[in-house]
Order: sequence, then C-alpha cells, then structure tokens
Amino acid sequence: MRYFIVLVSCLLLSCNHTYTDYSDKDMWYAAGGENPTDVFYITPTCTWSKKDSNGVVRYNMDVNDSAQRARTHAPSELARHALSQHSNFYCPYYAQVSMDSWGESDAAMVEQRYEIAREEIINAFDYYIKHMNDGRPFILAGHSQGGAMVIELLKNYMSDEVYKKMIAAYVIGYPVNSQDLECKYIVPATSSDDIGVVVAYNSTASLDAASPIFNGNKLCINPVSWSYDTLSVISHINDTVKLDTTHHTLIVKGADVDAYYVPSASFIIPRGNLHIAEYDLYIKELQSNTLSRINSYIKNE
Repeated sequence: MRYFIVLVSCLLLSCNHTYTDYSDKDMWYAAGGENPTDVFYITPTCTWSKKDSNGVVRYNMDVNDSAQRARTHAPSELARHALSQHSNFYCPYYAQVSMDSWGESDAAMVEQRYEIAREEIINAFDYYIKHMNDGRPFILAGHSQGGAMVIELLKNYMSDEVYKKMIAAYVIGYPVNSQDLECKYIVPATSSDDIGVVVAYNSTASLDAASPIFNGNKLCINPVSWSYDTLSVISHINDTVKLDTTHHTLIVKGADVDAYYVPSASFIIPRGNLHIAEYDLYIKELQSNTLSRINSYIKNE
C-alpha cells in the first residue's frame, strides 16, 4: 500500500508540472554546429529551491528563471570545452532537482522531484534524436545529477537503433551500481578508444572525504591512464591520480581541496571531496579522449 501511495503521489506531482517544450530554441543553452559528431550534455545540480512569484517553493529548477538558468552556464561551458572540441554541443535546460533536496530525509519526496527531472531529460533527448541529431554519431555526457540522467537514458530510453550511433557515454561524478550494469547498453570502457561504452569516474583527496552518494558504486576508470589498474599516474596538471579498486574511486594528491569545497553542500560533498572538479582536473585528458573515441568510431563505422 505504501508504494502505491508513493506512485500515485509521483503521478499527481508529474501531472501538476508543466513540462518543458524542447521545440522552443530558448530551452537549450546550446544546440547545434557544423561538425559531423554531437555531444549531448546534461548539467549537474546547480540550483537551490526558490519561491516563485506566488510564494510557492519550487524544488525543481524553473527553466524560465534567468537567474537559475545562469547558474548552469559555467559548468555547461566547461563541459563544452572538455568534450566538444570536435563536435556540435547540445545542452538543454531542465527541471533539475535542487541541491537542498538531496539533504532531505523524506526519500519519497525526493523521488517525486527526481521523476520530474528524469522525464524532462527523456523528453529533451527524444526531441534531440528526432529533430536535431540528423543521424550523426553522438557522445552522451553528464556530471553529478547529469550523470544520473545519462544512466536513466541508457536504461529507459536507449534502443538498438540509437545505440548504434552512440560513440560513448560519460557518467562523471555519479555512481554506477550493480543493477545499472545489468543494462545491455551500460558497457564499461576498458581502454582509451573503445566505443559504445560507459566512462565513469569520481575523485576525492582521501577516502575519509568520500561522498555517501557513492556507496555501492561499481565503476571507476582512471581518466589519465584509461585503465583500471592501481598504478599512480601524473595528470596534465601534475596531480597524482590512483584508483582505489575496493571503493571504486580515484585518490588525487596535489589538488587544492579548499578551492573545490562548497560549505553549503558539505552535507553531501565533504571537504576533501573533489566532486565539483571532475571536469577541471582532467580537462586535457577528456579533450584527447573524446577525439580518440570519435576517430575510433569513424574507423569502425
């Protein structure tokens, strides 16, 4: 009975939400280019709950709110720089779940808000595939909540036809659990240039600073060596990066932990965790890797 009530609540909440019209070009931070490949990118959690003009607190981002939209621009530009040097960049605004929601103890309420975000991204990606992609090979990528949404697309939208055009999926800063790995479209990357695979990693300066989000994580590749071995390697910014294969996380030595610490989010991202820096730390490695996978896709097409 409890699960039935939760399901009904989710359906009612979804019905009350006005979903984004992705045929409206203003609902995209970026959409297009002249390259033969695409990147479809999903932003991380950037917004906090906010009262609307009627005094009602909104726990999902208002895609029409210019201030909330602006909070997503910096990570979107960073991802464009890291992933889209050789591809067209597509990045939708969506009703992402607010940061403060993740600290709530009412899991059913958080799930309701998450369902709204999930449906928004499915709608955005569906519109992209049907009206924007034009058959081009694409990279699917996200960070944090965006990484969660990449997993949702792979599990709940992907088809064999669409998958044939997927160069790779980057699930950055979000766990991939055992159940996720049962999905036939979630194939762990094993090298720097395999295609149709999922690239996943998360970083911390020490295991003491690991985020509770990653309990149960099963997938983490070293984005410097593009392997799962435990050898220490030096990144382009001279950090030492080593994979802990027990906790499936990267231990990074040399990063300025205070530069990446957000006290207001410490309930889920403690000091020493490098969650918000997952693109900054490996930007050159990601630029090189996306090109390697694009070239590999073209070679094998």
